Amino acid sequence: MLTTRYRGTGLDGPHRQIVEVDVFAPTQSLTYLRDALATQPHLLHEDEDLAGVAASLGHLPLALGQAAAYLLNERMAAAAYRDLLADRKESVHTLFPHPDELPDAHRSVAATWSLSTDLAERLSPGIAMPLLRVAALPPTDGILTALFTSAPVRALFREGAGGTVRDADTGMRVLHRLNLLTHTQDRVRIHPLIKRITRDSLSDDQLFALAHPTAEGLYAAMVDIMGNTKMVRDTVRLYWSRL
Repeated sequence: MLTTRYRGTGLDGPHRQIVEVDVFAPTQSLTYLRDALATQPHLLHEDEDLAGVAASLGHLPLALGQAAAYLLNERMAAAAYRDLLADRKESVHTLFPHPDELPDAHRSVAATWSLSTDLAERLSPGIAMPLLRVAALPPTDGILTALFTSAPVRALFREGAGGTVRDADTGMRVLHRLNLLTHTQDRVRIHPLIKRITRDSLSDDQLFALAHPTAEGLYAAMVDIMGNTKMVRDTVRLYWSRL
């Protein structure tokens, strides 16, 4: 059995059965955390707090396992950990065990992200990473796919040299194959942890430089679908205020 985050056609072949493993359902996450933390019953872990931890981690099994290890190592209650996860000043790197404390062959959440983004940059140089950074900015999931082919976003490619719609489509397919986001015809979804790690990798200046073209691209995408209405303008202003 081989596990991978890759979901391209390179996995296809005779005598192979591909089983996609999605994130846990909320009830599965809660059961997992209860069981994983049962060895330290003296720590108070309310179900509400465990559920909040799981939701903050997007029910990702890898993250839940490493979060449980962190709680056990630090002898920390779930409520305190939930507060740390909610604190956007805390880097993701500080919220999980040190890589040296993980079992053999286990990679940290951040290390897994780093390997995937390094490959994305090699497969789509100067395009995939600007697209991923843009995807990490909108505060809600289900981002309009048209944002990523808009002129303001394409102007970010290749350190400002720009690119074509085809470049954008190619970059998005690379990110989808590497499971850094999910790209469909109409919407793009990105896991909250990948979004947070991506944002953590950027300086305040870089975030500010991305915010304006992202808002402009979102406006252009929404106008194409809904027209230049007050609701579109108000929505983009709301996004801008939360970027």
